[in-house]
Amino acid sequence: MKKIVLTIAALALSGGATMAEVSVSGSAKMGLQFVDDESNKKGSKVDTVGLFRITFSASGETDGGISFGGTGTFNTHESPATMDNEAEVYISNPSWGKVTIGSVDDAEASGVGNAGLDIGIGDDAESTGRGGSADLRYDHKIAMISVAVSTDLSKDAGEREWGISMGYAATPVTVGIGINSQKVLSAGLGYSVGDISGKLSYQSQRADNKPVMPELKDFKTGTTEEKAAALATAIKSYNTALDLSRKASSLAADVNFKAGDTTITVAASRCSGTNENAGCGDIVSSGGIGMALDLGGGAVLKGGFGVNKNQAKKKITKADFGVAMSF
Repeated sequence: MKKIVLTIAALALSGGATMAEVSVSGSAKMGLQFVDDESNKKGSKVDTVGLFRITFSASGETDGGISFGGTGTFNTHESPATMDNEAEVYISNPSWGKVTIGSVDDAEASGVGNAGLDIGIGDDAESTGRGGSADLRYDHKIAMISVAVSTDLSKDAGEREWGISMGYAATPVTVGIGINSQKVLSAGLGYSVGDISGKLSYQSQRADNKPVMPELKDFKTGTTEEKAAALATAIKSYNTALDLSRKASSLAADVNFKAGDTTITVAASRCSGTNENAGCGDIVSSGGIGMALDLGGGAVLKGGFGVNKNQAKKKITKADFGVAMSF
């Protein structure tokens, strides 16, 4: 990614110089996407892909060797027309690690890559649907081992989420494992040998405490119709909570083949859970293939094709094609 860098030198009274660096970088996507959902009576549709992102970064260092800095990212999506901004600031030192506040990622093992331009071909069924949130993160690396801890302090103490992960990197293999307060266990295994690389990702949602089944003695007031209606509503809520409490797990993998300026990516994922895949998202299986051709100058021609299946066992065919750009 190209960067425009502005370097500011502030001379100290002692005659030394403190250097601060500010940089601007950007990325964009444009293209077309096709979706044919068997469960959608309106049929297939073709839509546009439009995304522009610009990131401002600044960094510096104290006289004592503590690094500090921050980033601000502005994302503009063309369809639907939305804008969302992200910001984070950090302090770090090799001896004790890095502390970041802002739009940080939950500490977990990373997942597999997308085989398409924009619509998640091949990795749609990877998540069990219960990722955590975070606004404070700590990272530290010792030799080939890295650790991360995250939490969300914006929530009340009883609802505060957290995540812990650990990674190990020794060429050509990387290994990661993590767990969070949503009872999601994540693990990943990556490899890279010559022009071939890939990732295997696993996520498991442990069962929550089962909800309490409604009892007839709790529905004594009102007419017979009112009591029957209240009981039916309670049973429906119980069944929904029971579905969410059951265990679900997902397995995903991607493989990348590079030949000159061209990279072929194959990705697939599957989520399974108890009681008709309860605990999974709407998509329970996904698979696809993608291509990326480096055009030089920061432009990459990308496209992908894949097939998903949802909870209703309906097929969803996806395809996209366009250009990804970096500045």
